[in-house]
Amino acid sequence: MLAVGPVDALTVPVSRGDAGTVSAHLRATASLTASEAALYRAASHHLLELAVRRGLPAERADAVRSALASGGAL
Repeated sequence: MLAVGPVDALTVPVSRGDAGTVSAHLRATASLTASEAALYRAASHHLLELAVRRGLPAERADAVRSALASGGAL
């Protein structure tokens, strides 16, 4: 990450615009504490903004935003 910076170092489902995996992760947070689940959601929102800056297509970013807003509901 130090060599390329945080925007180019992203490798998580959010950075790929993989809304299906993000939804699955959100559903899995049901077994976590409220603060742990909130941390996942907060981190995902920030990672999404980095991914958009890197060039994630708007359609994929919108899909991830929808998954985050719905809490992973299908």
